[in-house]
Amino acid sequence: MFDRIADAIDAYQACTTPESVAAALDAIKGREYAPLVTAASIRLSAASVLMDVLAEEIAP
Repeated sequence: MFDRIADAIDAYQACTTPESVAAALDAIKGREYAPLVTAASIRLSAASVLMDVLAEEIAP
């Protein structure tokens, strides 16, 4: 349980750094949906995944 939570926290921290967010935005540059994706939406998506893992691990 705690290993999965620790892994999820590590992944969240890794993918929400300014460098990672910039790389993600660069990766979708030129795509049709690129204007819809922002740094905030990337961070929010990462937080959502972290919350899902926490909910799965903590819920009875």
